[in-house]
Amino acid sequence: MEVMRRLVLVALVLTFAVPAGAATGSGRPHVWLADRSPATVRGASFKPAERVAVTLSVGDVTLHKAVVASAAGAFTARWLRSVPSGCVATGIVANGSSGSRAVYKQSPPDCAPLQPAGQ
Repeated sequence: MEVMRRLVLVALVLTFAVPAGAATGSGRPHVWLADRSPATVRGASFKPAERVAVTLSVGDVTLHKAVVASAAGAFTARWLRSVPSGCVATGIVANGSSGSRAVYKQSPPDCAPLQPAGQ
């Protein structure tokens, strides 16, 4: 039960966490996973009106989408499906048509091995 509680807590933290660069208005392009259901990636500090190819990989799920950054250089890429949570790696790559690039990688948290039933 404790392992499940920890996994839920980690999933919640990852879902609502915003990278430090996003809050500071950093000049470098950056991306983050804004939501898992539906899968949503946000980006900031790209060039205005830049076309951005976004790839989101979570566990064994890989999603692709092309978006256009706003006049402020921000974008939202949303898919009509969810991505896994829990003990899975997450990676995001966003390549802009004007040369902007952002990469986000998160290794899965330390996950306890599954206990056989009855132990």
